[in-house]
Amino acid sequence: MKTKLGWVAPVAAALLCTACGSFQLGYVKPSQGQSRELMNSDMLFCKDQAKTESESGGNQATEFLLGATLVGYPAARQHNIDNQRAAYRVCMEQRGYEYLGTEPPARQATNPSQLNRSALFHLPN
Repeated sequence: MKTKLGWVAPVAAALLCTACGSFQLGYVKPSQGQSRELMNSDMLFCKDQAKTESESGGNQATEFLLGATLVGYPAARQHNIDNQRAAYRVCMEQRGYEYLGTEPPARQATNPSQLNRSALFHLPN
């Protein structure tokens, strides 16, 4: 006799995996005339730095305790995201960039030729 709850495991796995995606670390803008190549290098370095700091022992213990239940998992994931964003922001600001947040910055110029598309960058995780 088949159980009527055979769908629970696949649905639970699907729900957990929906939270397993990339997230925006943030948008930055050079404030000291950094080149695009240097900016790309700094963004990758700071992304790695943020990931390393979020995986420190204290953060892992907190996230484990929060995520020990299905209900606590979203809080643990958000805690990890917040830690990575904060570390990324500090790292980029120390390297001379202006952190603009996680929302795309509003375009000030109305004429497309006035937009400097290469001046604003974001790096998904």
